[in-house]
Amino acid sequence: MRALTLLIPGLAWPHDDAAAVYRHLEAPWLARCLGRSRLQAISHSRAAYYQTWFGVSEAAEVALSAHYDGLSIDDGYYLRADPVHVQITQEGMRLVGPDVLTFSLAEAEALAATLNASFADEGIQFFTPTPDRWYARLLAPPQATFTPLQRAILREMRQAMPSGAEGKRWSRYLNEVQMLWFEHPVNQQREQQGEPALNSIWFWGETTPLPAQVATPPFSHVATDQPVLAALAQLSHTPLDNAPYNYAAAAAAWPERAEVVIELDSLDCPARYEDVYQWLQRMATLEENWFAPAWQAWSSGKLQQFTIIAPDHNGFVAQLTAGMRWQIWRRPRPLTVFSAE
Repeated sequence: MRALTLLIPGLAWPHDDAAAVYRHLEAPWLARCLGRSRLQAISHSRAAYYQTWFGVSEAAEVALSAHYDGLSIDDGYYLRADPVHVQITQEGMRLVGPDVLTFSLAEAEALAATLNASFADEGIQFFTPTPDRWYARLLAPPQATFTPLQRAILREMRQAMPSGAEGKRWSRYLNEVQMLWFEHPVNQQREQQGEPALNSIWFWGETTPLPAQVATPPFSHVATDQPVLAALAQLSHTPLDNAPYNYAAAAAAWPERAEVVIELDSLDCPARYEDVYQWLQRMATLEENWFAPAWQAWSSGKLQQFTIIAPDHNGFVAQLTAGMRWQIWRRPRPLTVFSAE
């Protein structure tokens, strides 16, 4: 590879206690990268980078993920309708998303079948192309505003409920789903096995068409396990692969002059759910598998440019170029430089 960009959601701890969390972090190779690089503090989402790279609207996320999942959305209005666990806390109700729940496609199909039987008269049909990514097809626009699931997870559930002209109707639908699934055989079995129930869904997204044009991105290859970036790579005819396990696999996968973007998602869930222990464990893995070998490849001249993007709140961009190799006087900088004490 000639150039490598790592897009790492969750690398920047997004909560107000970031300084306290970073004090427990041992990441000397990342600190070397930050110390030598050109640094910029940011607060852009990963979707904002997709938009910049491919020249598309963030609102097309439902259409793009549906495209990747093999669904045509030309026959109606579509929303994401992902299965969730509603957790009762001292502060109220909080959503636990499907990205941290373990369930099979068979469970998803059984739960969706119950919804399809109940909501047919409302003109709503549910599709489950994957266990954790569901879609609802509507006969008419929803006339409501929905909170994206990743934002709703960070808030008390009642603060994220549907709003707008028909917001109350869509809130009622959520209550109906909870009642339909309360004693569903799938959930009875999950509770017997000690697994959290799938006790609701979460409507989100906008029913916009696929982008009419997708720009050629400023890199030659994409590696990701996320549907939106994967769909954009497909539509732009950019070579696409799954995210490799480590830098060695990445270096072996692409030609010498390749300019590659890799999206690494291992930190995203523990950061969003404030799981400090899991975040620190996965950071240690990133240090070993990515930051250390990428720094060494860049230092030795095998890699001409190395960029780390940490999107969202407390985020940053760190870019290492060939001319920075000789700036050996620049000292390592820890992640605490991006947190308020």
